[in-house]
Amino acid sequence: MTNKRMKAYSLFKKILVKVDIVLQKFNVLMDGIVQARPYKLQWSDILEQYEESKIDDYCEFATSFTFDYHERNGIQDNADSKLRMYNDLVEGLIARKA
Repeated sequence: MTNKRMKAYSLFKKILVKVDIVLQKFNVLMDGIVQARPYKLQWSDILEQYEESKIDDYCEFATSFTFDYHERNGIQDNADSKLRMYNDLVEGLIARKA
């Protein structure tokens, strides 16, 4: 390689390293946004509703509660949020009722 090509290659490599660093930071930021939950679980209310519902199955209650919550708040199309809430509810009910 000629000296000019070596300098161009070196510069190009430095730029790629900087771009990679920026993309890694961007990915961390996006992961935080994706993992965010557009809801806050009020466990005292949830446990009260669970007792009132007379549904013995945690999964069935979690499904009902999740879809009702998302419908009331106009976020029916957010499947990731529904899945996260469902999992949070089942895990939370098991932990609190065991």
